[in-house]
Amino acid sequence: MVARLGMAALLSELRIFTNSGTTDYAIGSVQFFSDDQLQVYLDRTQLISRYQALLPIPTRVPGNTIWLDYTIPDSIGYWFEQYASDGSSGWVIKDGFGAALVNGTDYTVNYAAMLVTFPSNTMSQSYYIDCRTYDLNSAAATVWRQKAALEARAVDFKSDNHDVKASQRRDHCLKMAEEFENKSGVTGDGGITTGSFIRTDEDNSLPNYGHDTNEFTGNNPFGGGWGG
Repeated sequence: MVARLGMAALLSELRIFTNSGTTDYAIGSVQFFSDDQLQVYLDRTQLISRYQALLPIPTRVPGNTIWLDYTIPDSIGYWFEQYASDGSSGWVIKDGFGAALVNGTDYTVNYAAMLVTFPSNTMSQSYYIDCRTYDLNSAAATVWRQKAALEARAVDFKSDNHDVKASQRRDHCLKMAEEFENKSGVTGDGGITTGSFIRTDEDNSLPNYGHDTNEFTGNNPFGGGWGG
C-alpha cells in the first residue's frame, strides 16, 4: 500500500508530533514507522463529511459588496486530507447543483485557515464541501503507545560506573501518549467539539422524522452536521 497523495501534510505533522522517523525500530524485517503505517493510525480517526455548506464572507468595496472568500465550517474539524490530483482524497468543492469545481482554477484553498477563495465575485451563491478530516492528537497517542510497546525490551542495568535507566524511554512514551489522548477530539482541539443541528419541527421544507425533538442520528444530507 502506498500512502495517499492528500495525506502528505498530515503525515509530516504526525511525524513532528511523535518524533518519528522511518527506521526508528525494527521487528524482524519490518521497519517502523513508514508513511503507510502512520496512515493506518490516522485512518482509524477518519471523519467523512459530505455536502457541508461553506460560509460566505462579504467584502465591502466602494459602492458594493462582493463575495470571494468562504470559510469551511468548524464542525468538521481542521486536519484535512488535502486535494489530490488522482482523486483519492475525497476532497471536492461543489456548486449548488452538485457539480464539482476544479481545484486551482475555480477556487484555491488555504487549509490551515480553513478558507476557500474564488477568483471572482460569487454573489454569495451556495457552495458545498465533501472532505475527510482526522484527529491528529488521537493518532499521535496511538503512535506513542506503539513506541512504548517497542521499548518494552529496554531494561535498566548497571555496569562499572554506569547506571542506565533504559526503561525511562518506555515511561516517556506512555506519558506522551497520555498527553495527546487528553488533547484528542473530533476537531483535535483539546477534546472540544462543535456541531450544528436543524429543527425539523419548524421548517416544513425539511422531512419530519416522526419525532417532536431534533434528530441527532446519522449525517444530515441537507448541509448540517447532526452526527458531528
